[in-house]
Amino acid sequence: MGKHHKLPDEYKGKNIIPIAMDAAFFCERALKSLDKFDYTRAVRYFQKAIELEPNNPINYCNLAGTLSEMGRYDESNDYLIQVIQDIAPDMVECYFYLANNYLNMERFEQAEQYVLKYLEEAPEGEFNKEAEELLDLIALELGRAPRIPDKADPTVDDLHDRAKVYMEEGNFIKARNLLIDILRENPDFTAARNNLALSYYYIGELDRGLQEIRRVLHHDPSNIHALCNLAIFYSHTSSEEELDQLLDVLNKMVPFQYEEIFKLAATLGILGKYSSAYHLFRKLAKLTHYFDVQVLHYAAVSAFNLRKWKDARRWWEKAGIISGQPMFEKFIQLAGLVEKGKGDPEELSYFFPAEEEEAEPTSRHEFYDMIRKNPMIRSSFLWALKYGEKRTKIQVLQTLSLLKDQEAEEALRYYLLQPDEEESLKKIAVMLLHQMDAKTPYHVFMDGEEKTIYAPEKEEVAFIRQWSAVMECFEVNMGEAYGEHEHQEAHQIWIEFLSQSYPNLPQIRKKETWAAAVEYFVAKHNKKKVTQSEVARKYGVAASTLAKHFKQLNECLSHTIQQEDLRVR
Repeated sequence: MGKHHKLPDEYKGKNIIPIAMDAAFFCERALKSLDKFDYTRAVRYFQKAIELEPNNPINYCNLAGTLSEMGRYDESNDYLIQVIQDIAPDMVECYFYLANNYLNMERFEQAEQYVLKYLEEAPEGEFNKEAEELLDLIALELGRAPRIPDKADPTVDDLHDRAKVYMEEGNFIKARNLLIDILRENPDFTAARNNLALSYYYIGELDRGLQEIRRVLHHDPSNIHALCNLAIFYSHTSSEEELDQLLDVLNKMVPFQYEEIFKLAATLGILGKYSSAYHLFRKLAKLTHYFDVQVLHYAAVSAFNLRKWKDARRWWEKAGIISGQPMFEKFIQLAGLVEKGKGDPEELSYFFPAEEEEAEPTSRHEFYDMIRKNPMIRSSFLWALKYGEKRTKIQVLQTLSLLKDQEAEEALRYYLLQPDEEESLKKIAVMLLHQMDAKTPYHVFMDGEEKTIYAPEKEEVAFIRQWSAVMECFEVNMGEAYGEHEHQEAHQIWIEFLSQSYPNLPQIRKKETWAAAVEYFVAKHNKKKVTQSEVARKYGVAASTLAKHFKQLNECLSHTIQQEDLRVR
């Protein structure tokens, strides 16, 4: 037993019974709350129990069950999957719970996958009879014979789930590669092909994405997911007439499954058909008994964009009550202000807010961490590499190299294989990969063929070291006198100068002279009150040498960087 603590003197002789505020205490409180149908309080108590006993799978299952009762099926699934993957892989009943959640969400194919997984893992399990009945019910909903457990192929389903997680995390290239592998062995896996089309969209490969959509529609012309994806693609690639014709088709469709209704509603909302989207999100809200926070938020966004301010505020108030989170308060306030004619009535986008609003990044580490966690930022980078101007591409290449994660490396490697990109930019990308310590070989498309680079030339390696040393030098010396944006700008200026200079790269005899020139360039561009002599003294270089290098930077970049008068004074 644990150590007994003595009561303070002022409590001696009084009838006081110490309460052990442990996980069991909070579980008991949660169960009492459930008896009173107070699900919100029960969730908070179970969450506290998890904090105190993070390795107890029962706490997670209890919380998942409560969330399921509230209709918060996605959150319930997250906890169940966490149990299976990280805490207690032998708790196979979680597969059965997942199946029930997906059934309630009317996502019948996924429900079927988890029932089969449960029966495979627990052939004599506690819920076998119920699982077999569930298979019959799912087959009835899908209009075909029930699948037999021993024919289940959970490996393919698990891989597909992993690909979807990659997409949710913003690892679109990794998702694309995995989905291609899945479809190579399972060409009729429609859901995987629809997701492959989306992954191509997120990396800017619109033509390839359209090919995958048309393959789906060739076999299943009324596939709602494919038609919705096609509408998104048309919004970027086709005439308004083609898009309007497709939207007319979508507006007339009447899906019944949760997943299809949600897909259609979100697509119509993103494409500006707010009235149709609002109708569908209200239908979804009713189907989920007004407990799905994401649906409530999207219903509110649709109402707001229709200028139904009071309705929007009501939906967000419901979402705030159900979630117990403060993240909807800013929307409630906005709707209230606009209703009174005081707020900004601009249309809102269909993005779900984070549970905790992220503060503005205050350090380089926080800045790059924000990029890593935001799938839409990663997607915009990939689009910029495909469609951006040269300067934008240089900025993205340099930012990706500073992220130093696997997805950034994949993006750089992917860029090297694009046939239409400039050789000078690919040279920069190779240098950045080498700087990231990315393993060789590097495969590069040059001169009409794919070439293999096992290592940069010795001269290039030496130059990379000098180039990196310059960056480290101005990074240290600029210090806290410059903001995060200005530090980022210094890196971009240096990388762009090297790219514009290629193949006649400058000699770097002394890192401090070029570092001083970069800092002075940034200072002048941002109207900092510093003189050439002050910067030269800081770096221990001659003012005349700084002026010479600054002139080279200015002449090289003046046609690509909008600037005030940057002449040396």
